Amino acid sequence: MKRIKNFIWSVVMGKTPVTDMYRYYTVSTVIMMVHVCLFVVAILLGSVPMMVCHALSVPSNLLIMICFVRRRKFVISFYLIYLEVFLNTMACCVIVGWTYGFSLYNLIVVPVSFYMAFMSTNFKKRTTTACVCSIINVVGTLAFRVYVYTVGPIEVYSTNAALLISGFNMIIAFVVVTFFSILYIIEIRSSRAELERMNEELRDMANHDNLTRLYNRNGVKKVMEETFENAMVMKKKFCIAVCDIDDFKKVNDTYGHDVGDIVLKRIAKIMNDALLYGDIVCRWGGEEFLFIICQPLKSATTVLEKIRKTVMEERFSGEDYDFSVTLTTGVAEYHDELTQDEVIKRADQRLYYGKLRGKNCVITQNEMENQA
Repeated sequence: MKRIKNFIWSVVMGKTPVTDMYRYYTVSTVIMMVHVCLFVVAILLGSVPMMVCHALSVPSNLLIMICFVRRRKFVISFYLIYLEVFLNTMACCVIVGWTYGFSLYNLIVVPVSFYMAFMSTNFKKRTTTACVCSIINVVGTLAFRVYVYTVGPIEVYSTNAALLISGFNMIIAFVVVTFFSILYIIEIRSSRAELERMNEELRDMANHDNLTRLYNRNGVKKVMEETFENAMVMKKKFCIAVCDIDDFKKVNDTYGHDVGDIVLKRIAKIMNDALLYGDIVCRWGGEEFLFIICQPLKSATTVLEKIRKTVMEERFSGEDYDFSVTLTTGVAEYHDELTQDEVIKRADQRLYYGKLRGKNCVITQNEMENQA
């Protein structure tokens, strides 16, 4: 019982999607409950034909659930459920007439048909299916209405009985329509939650590197723009650094790309763990990483030197390999005269200079000036 309550609450809150299986089980169960209520009404009324109609409808819905819904034949289930409700409603109208309110169930079929057709995943022509069912419903109802008006009902009861039963049918119809309206709202909420989750996953895939889980080039753009805007407004200093794993191609060529991926993931973790809150590292491309460090040049250089030494001391060991790698990094500090692209270009030039100088180093603006 607790599991059922948890499941219902999860569905209501939109956390658990309503599948076609649950949807058809729910519809069949609601219809059987209505038939049971109407069977009791038929007993109180003393109408044997109505008792037979509702007594046959309950096992009919059970058979539909067992033979078709359980086997996921949802389209056939839809048409059989629709046919059962339509025929049962028309039979009740023929038996006692139209003043008892049984025709209301044909009105319920119209919104429920649209709900089932549009929310189910198996219908190819949803609008056509729902519209055709609705048209058949209207035409069939009018035809039977004319027939009953011309021939008359099979059984006639008192006006009081007609008022009571029509009132009961109105209440049942209202409850059923309200129930399916709420179910529709729940499903829409669930669909929106699922859509938001999928959009979030897509955004994550678009903005993060799949291997290292760092920001990728696309994802870091927004962060970089915000950093530059804040720096211009607040007059704060920050640095851009471009870092490259030295001779990484040799790692891939010697030990294979799987080992290369291990190196990238571990170095990415070392970099990320070494940064302070607000600083960002992204995978700029291949074995290149880009840092946004919200500190002046001296402090940023200290952080990058720490990363360089940690990586240099890290051993990558396995069954058939044991090696270490080094990093070369170029750093540029932002100031008012530089654009975003110019700062990145300067950091990239310093990286290139570090490669020429012998690799495994952090090159700053001051060192470049000293060399010049």
